[in-house]
Amino acid sequence: MRALAFLHGRWVGTATTYQSDGSTVTSLSMDVITPLMDGELLAIAGSSYAPGATLDDAPVMQNYGILHFDDRHATLALTSFAMGSQLRGEGRIVAAGHAEWLMPSPVGTLRFTVTAQGGDGWHELIAVAQDDGKNWRPYVEIAFRRLP
Repeated sequence: MRALAFLHGRWVGTATTYQSDGSTVTSLSMDVITPLMDGELLAIAGSSYAPGATLDDAPVMQNYGILHFDDRHATLALTSFAMGSQLRGEGRIVAAGHAEWLMPSPVGTLRFTVTAQGGDGWHELIAVAQDDGKNWRPYVEIAFRRLP
């Protein structure tokens, strides 16, 4: 999991959500990512805010995830809890500072791509496919920067 050490810390980002009609909505997102068990697990606590809200306002959605690398299968495994659901996904470390995983969800299959952006930032692109992964469209894009 050293390849994902760039994710450790407190992060705030501008999230762009792509609507099905082609419009976009911009809001704040905050992630707190903590290594557990000597780095074997990453705990991810995420909060999403209403458009125009600040981090002082109450989040409109919260999620919690546990990410770990499955040595036996050489894959990333993610279990996520959000909006009353438990979701599980699987992925891979592409390179240091770059990981991808897929997760079935109520809105379709989600494809997460995270990429380091220097020492103080990272980028997350979530794409969605509603046809078994044949056609992907952007769903949420977040540019995170480290909080002090």
